[in-house]
Amino acid sequence: MFSNLENLKELHLTDAFHDNETPNFASHLQEVFTNSSMNKLEKLHLEQNEISNFSDLNVFCSLENLLDLYLANNNLTKLHFRIDCLPRLRFLDLEANLIRSFTKKQLAQFDALPARNQSLTIDVSRNPFVCDCKTDLYAWMRTTQVVVRRNSSLQCRLGTEKREILLKDFHQSFCAKIASGFDETSHTTHTFANLLILAILCGLIVLLFKISARYSIDYFRHSAGVSSGKVHYVVIQNFDENREVRV
Repeated sequence: MFSNLENLKELHLTDAFHDNETPNFASHLQEVFTNSSMNKLEKLHLEQNEISNFSDLNVFCSLENLLDLYLANNNLTKLHFRIDCLPRLRFLDLEANLIRSFTKKQLAQFDALPARNQSLTIDVSRNPFVCDCKTDLYAWMRTTQVVVRRNSSLQCRLGTEKREILLKDFHQSFCAKIASGFDETSHTTHTFANLLILAILCGLIVLLFKISARYSIDYFRHSAGVSSGKVHYVVIQNFDENREVRV
C-alpha cells in the first residue's frame, strides 16, 4: 500500500477510507508504518476515519521523528496507544472523539513527556467528558506542564444528564468542596484521636497514683502494727520485772 516513503515528512490520510475499511486499516497501521520505513515522518493526519481503537499500543512507536499526530473526529474512547515512545512528539490532537474520561495512568503518560524536558500540547476539546472528581481533569490541568488547548472552555456532563457544565465550575462547585470536607474530617479525626490518647494517659496516671497511694497506706499500716507489738512486749517485760522485786 505504501512504499518508497523513506523521505516522507507529512502524510495526510484525512477521511481516506470507507467505513468498512477503517477497522481493518487501523489494526494494521503499525505494520504499514514499519514496513514503509517512515523514519522521517513528522506530521501524520488521520482525522475523520471513524477509528475507535488500535489493536497494538505500539502502533506509532516506529515513527521516531513524529512531531504532530492528528486524530480528531474519530471514535476513540481513551488513549489506545503509547506516546512515551515518541521522543519528538510535540502535539497530539484528540479533538471531537468519544473520550469520557482519562485514567490517572493515561494522564501520567501525558506528564511523562514534560518530565523528560519534552514539551507537549494536546487538544481534547469537544469530547463528552463525564463530570468526575475521582480523576478531576481540571485539577490535573492546573498542575501539569502539558499545554492543554482551550482548557478554559472544556465541559463535562453531569451524570446521566445531558446538561453540560464547564470543568472549572464543576471543580469549584463539587470537587474542591469534597476535598475541603475530607480535610476537615481528617482534621477532626486527628483531633479526636489526640484527645482520646490524652484521656487514656490521664487515666493511667490516675490509676498509677491510686495504686501508689494504696501501697503507701498498706506499708504504713504494716509498719505501725509491727511497732505496736514491740511496745506491748516491752511493757509486759517491765511488768514482770517489777513483780519479782516485790516478792
